[in-house]
Amino acid sequence: MVPVISQKTVIKHQKLAKKVASKAAVILKTIRNAHLKQVRKGDRIVTAEAVNLIIPDLI
Repeated sequence: MVPVISQKTVIKHQKLAKKVASKAAVILKTIRNAHLKQVRKGDRIVTAEAVNLIIPDLI
């Protein structure tokens, strides 16, 4: 015998799944943005070091 799931329970689980997916998307977006910021910061540091090697300080 197969148990019957009420429509109310199905809707409740769909809403819960939607919430979980939404939270996961926000977390992934936050992680990706944090990583991009670190990469950009690293690029700036590398560029600054390269400029200092090419054009040494004259002070």
